[in-house]
Amino acid sequence: IDSYFSSLPNMLFSPKEAVRLINSQLIPKLAYRMTVHCLSFEVVDLFQKGIWYHMSRISKLPKITPTKARYGPVKEGALGLFELNTRIATLTLTQFQRARHGESPQMVTKLLKQALDIPIPESESMYSIAKCYV
Repeated sequence: IDSYFSSLPNMLFSPKEAVRLINSQLIPKLAYRMTVHCLSFEVVDLFQKGIWYHMSRISKLPKITPTKARYGPVKEGALGLFELNTRIATLTLTQFQRARHGESPQMVTKLLKQALDIPIPESESMYSIAKCYV
């Protein structure tokens, strides 16, 4: 997280720009990598706090902004920042659903079979869903 924010130019972002940058680039990268690791809630929470620390620094928001104001919906006046633990859970569920329908890479299917100890069908092609678009 530190290296991600240190790669940004030394300029201020508006809160909306900072949220868009974090939600579209940093959170998806972290969540994707964290789906293959069994991290405790405390570890994920530390990552989330690190993201907020750096975001508040580049957007000049107070570090003591309430959690509800950080992660709530924009329609309700919050910033709309994605929660890392929610994104990890969503991505894990998506991968599981793809594996159950034979639309997941073989490696992901094997990992899910081992981790969950449930029957998941093997697919002949790595991405059977791709056949729908060809």
